[in-house]
Amino acid sequence: MAWKGNNTTDVETAIRAYLAAHPTAADNAVGVQQWWLPRRLVDASLHDVETALAAMTEQGCLTEIRLPDGRVIFASGHAKGMDDWSGAAPR
Repeated sequence: MAWKGNNTTDVETAIRAYLAAHPTAADNAVGVQQWWLPRRLVDASLHDVETALAAMTEQGCLTEIRLPDGRVIFASGHAKGMDDWSGAAPR
């Protein structure tokens, strides 16, 4: 079924699939939108991606990591034990 752009369910499913294939992935919302979503979701808005990321963070599926410069990246919920993300280079 084609994505209609009116909810984040497909975006969440795509993020889960990406993390299953790339469990150590971490990126900001724009990077998730550009790199983690399949072609069929190319028209997903940044708002839909941010909504999905927020829901998944609240569910414990993702960890929100605030970098020293204030940028925020998202990683698998299993990344909670990782101490130093200061060297991460989100897109």
